[in-house]
Parts: sequence; C-alpha cells; structure tokens
Amino acid sequence: MTRKHGLVVDHSGEAMPQAPEMTFSLSATQTLVTALGELDLHGDYYWVDETWFQDTTPRPGESATLQAAFAEERQWNAIPDYGLINAQATLRLNDGHWEFTLWGKNLADKEYYIGVGNYYTAFGTANWFKGNPRTYGASVKYNG
Repeated sequence: MTRKHGLVVDHSGEAMPQAPEMTFSLSATQTLVTALGELDLHGDYYWVDETWFQDTTPRPGESATLQAAFAEERQWNAIPDYGLINAQATLRLNDGHWEFTLWGKNLADKEYYIGVGNYYTAFGTANWFKGNPRTYGASVKYNG
C-alpha cells in the first residue's frame, strides 16, 4: 500500500509487471549417424503466460469518469499468453570441416505480442507490439 496525501491506495490486487505467472520450454534433440556424417534433429516448444506491463489502481474517491478510464485502459495493459514451435536440423560432415543447418522459428506462424505501449488515458491510444512471424533459414559453416 502507498500513502499519498493521507490517502491509502491498495496495490495488492495488481499484477506484477513483466512477470508472467508461468513460462516453460520443452525441447528434444536426436542425433542420427548417417553415411555423410552426424545429423542433429532438434525441436522445441516455448510457452509464456499472459504478461502484464503495467497495472494501476485509482485512488479512493476518484471520479467515476476517471475510474471508468482506468478500467478501459486496463484491457490494454497485458498481452495474451502464447506458445511457439521451433526446429533445427544440423548435418556435420564426416570430414570434420563442413556443417549445414536448416532452421525455422514460430513454425505454426502464431500471431503473438511481445510488448505494450499504452497511452490510453493520456492520448487515447494503445499498441501491442507483434512478435516475429514464421521465419526460417539456413547456414553453412566451414571449420578449417
């Protein structure tokens, strides 16, 4: 609780900013021996619970208009939970020099958000910032 000018504001019901209740990841890697070399197959799943970026409680006795504005703003203060699937395959050739990798992130092309810009009560606007869409790529590495 915070006391300001003799008023007590109870913040105990507010969400902790930028601290989702739960995050977890699961991953597995399988290495296969082939005629060309070792092939690592890797997959992972990453989960983030709903995340609050700010939570505010109006002081007792504030006008109904201000309390309604706080309630309206509150809907923009958190981003929904999300889960992402990623994978990677790496082939290391038997010669010990070459390594080839194919990778993909957010393979389900899940629309998700990673941040909040909330100026609702001040300017009437709020933004949720999108995370990356499905991305994929390849790399080649030479160890001389």
